[in-house]
Amino acid sequence: MTPKDGENPPGVNRMPVVPRFEQWPTLPAMFFDQAARMGDRPMLRVKRDGQWEQLSWRSVADQVVRAARGLAALGVRRGDRVCLVAENRPEWLIADLAIMSLGAVTVPAYTTISVADYVHVLKNSGSTVAIVSGQQLMRRVYAAAAEVPGFRTLVALGWSEVQHEPQVDLVPWEEMLAAADAARPRPLARPLARPDEEGEAAMADPRPTVPPAAAREAVAAAEAQADPEEMAQADPDELAQADPEERMRADPDEPAQAASAGTDPEAVPQADAAAQAATAPAAQAATVAAAQAAPVTAAQAAPVAAAQAATVTVVRTAPEDAADADAEPPTGEHWPEDPGARAETDGPADTDADPLTMPLAAPLSEAGRMAVARAEAAAGSEADAAGPEASAGPAPVDPVALAMDGGPDDLACIIYTSGTGGAPKGVMLSHRAVLANCIGAYHVLAEIGLEEEVFLSCLPLSHAYEHSCGQFFPISLGAEIAYVEGVEKIGTNLNEVKPSIVLVVPRLMEVVQQRITREVERQGGVKERLFNLALALGKERYRNGGTLPVWKQPVDDLMETMVRAKVREKLGGRIKALVSGGAALNPDVGLFFHALGFPLLQGYGQTEAAPLISVNRFGMTAHHTVGPPVKGCEVTIAEDGEILARGPNVMLGYWQDPSSTERALADGWLHTGDVGHLDSRGRIVITDRKKDILVTSGGDNISPARVEGCLMLEPEIAQAVVCGDKRPYIVALLVPDAEIAAEWARRRGLPPDLSTLCADAGFRRLISAAVDRANSQLSSIERVRKFRLLPTPFTIENGLMTPTMKVKRTLVVQQCRETIEQLYD
Repeated sequence: MTPKDGENPPGVNRMPVVPRFEQWPTLPAMFFDQAARMGDRPMLRVKRDGQWEQLSWRSVADQVVRAARGLAALGVRRGDRVCLVAENRPEWLIADLAIMSLGAVTVPAYTTISVADYVHVLKNSGSTVAIVSGQQLMRRVYAAAAEVPGFRTLVALGWSEVQHEPQVDLVPWEEMLAAADAARPRPLARPLARPDEEGEAAMADPRPTVPPAAAREAVAAAEAQADPEEMAQADPDELAQADPEERMRADPDEPAQAASAGTDPEAVPQADAAAQAATAPAAQAATVAAAQAAPVTAAQAAPVAAAQAATVTVVRTAPEDAADADAEPPTGEHWPEDPGARAETDGPADTDADPLTMPLAAPLSEAGRMAVARAEAAAGSEADAAGPEASAGPAPVDPVALAMDGGPDDLACIIYTSGTGGAPKGVMLSHRAVLANCIGAYHVLAEIGLEEEVFLSCLPLSHAYEHSCGQFFPISLGAEIAYVEGVEKIGTNLNEVKPSIVLVVPRLMEVVQQRITREVERQGGVKERLFNLALALGKERYRNGGTLPVWKQPVDDLMETMVRAKVREKLGGRIKALVSGGAALNPDVGLFFHALGFPLLQGYGQTEAAPLISVNRFGMTAHHTVGPPVKGCEVTIAEDGEILARGPNVMLGYWQDPSSTERALADGWLHTGDVGHLDSRGRIVITDRKKDILVTSGGDNISPARVEGCLMLEPEIAQAVVCGDKRPYIVALLVPDAEIAAEWARRRGLPPDLSTLCADAGFRRLISAAVDRANSQLSSIERVRKFRLLPTPFTIENGLMTPTMKVKRTLVVQQCRETIEQLYD
């Protein structure tokens, strides 16, 4: 179908990028504002049953509201921590925003960690609810949750058939969304104490609750068995007395509603005044926030002491009078909407057909209402005894108003570091910190123009880099996010999705480089010679500051058409920027892609900075640097060479770890632990980790990262760890490249088993030649004198690599201590 003039082609976002950072106090506030603007334009793309499906901003916003209400029905309140364990998928984003819109705190966890790690994350964070996807993950997280005192509920994404103990509830995601349409939390007359720092509940809610499923069953049974004549004679005041606030909500502008509900109007002047002002956004926020605890601020680095509300299922009813049917929806039923935003959408302005303004639950019959009233009366008798303040609960949870009511310094998420040693620490990031990352990224990429952007999400969303820059940054742009099927499908998905911006880690780019190089070598002949010529000319242009001699320019133009364009087409053909982060990118890898015409920018950051600190710029890329600091972030170099940073992007601190917080944020600066300097153009040059520098017995300082980088540039070497601290020379532990090893063995009629090949003298000579080539790029004190081949690679599964694909050097050295000692005999 051909779009009409002025319409967008399917899947294309023609809306100009107009970030309004100054108007967004929180991350979910940003999302809801963008959803009101973007409407039916595509937001998310996911492959299901072999076909790509798109979800519009409007549909995602609807699911976020429902998920937030479902979580509220499970007892989640402001300041509560909710763990999120899932692969990259639409529900990850929906759950994240739903949690934050309640003023609660998202605790992302990697899908690759052990049960013991999940126990640490759940117990340390004090999470009482976790959202988990898939059979294998559910089993592991459940095993961990069973060991954590006070843990309550697992919400299952896609699979929930697991045996569970009575103290841990298991709720399918779909049921939580469905229950949210008919469930409303009601606060207690007094707040309950939050779990203490050890994770043990100090107080428990003494009131019984009505589970959503039980309420629905009661409603269905009552409606099926109801006598129509009995319903016709039902006294509406009886229902109203069971829930007087329900009638007040039908028309907030009519004080008489309070009297008809059996409540003395003079006894609730404050509630009536608030209802009359409910059309103002501030009043909406105040109506809901009155039952909530104060938001977490930067000064509150300790666990949040929030008010805990019990959950009673209440089903919303439609107005009974004809006049009520035309009244404005109750507080919280409208999205924040810009003037003219309706005109920007393709759909009609009919609010009856607009899911953003329609009630989320269909009206129930009188039988249903009576059943719910009886269930509430049975479940809430103790609460009613607490007085009228307890029985006249607030309006239904309004995630939009709550999101706007939050503050930028409220705690948004706790992200656990994937450090190379020691127990992971929980990094507390505020909404301001993540928004500061979005601002910094915007000013970098605005140089190339930002309009119809499509991001390919391929790094774990549990990592701060993907969470901030791969999820919330696209939201700030109104961009589309496509979720990769898996690491093994990245190449295929690049061709299918044709993204414009992709966040990568160095290891991924190293693998892509190796595959391109091997494919060219396999083709050989003229194609290989043309590829090498294109590569050589691209590198020369980079080293000459972007220019070539006049006589070489025509040849370079020909290589652009014959080689570079074809390589780029294999990776989708629309890439505006590849932004590398998470670990150090070898300059030679960056130069390889630069020479092929890929705009590869290396950035630098840490989880503690949410994580962006600096990134290269398009007009001044230098692959041996990580670029200048991003907008709003200040960087200085300490006397000992350590890189220090400060700005709105810096963390609030480490969760429940004041001593580590004090060390990391000494003197108001984030102490990164990295050593480096600023070049003449203000770009950061990182030389090593402060604690990783090797000092030989001769007093020479060696950067292990530099030596390992040179070794792994050789195609025969997949992984390398060097040692030499307090030793006379440098040695290396090397993992051979499995594909090259298998090909070498095939040509000689040998089995491809690495354990056998590592002991083969001929294969060792192959690796030795690669080490010699690497040594030729190093100084005499840096050169590897001896090495040992290891047949087993360092992986996430065996605990020797972090989820961001960084080798845990400390653990490798510990496990291979005897082997290392033999190299020094």
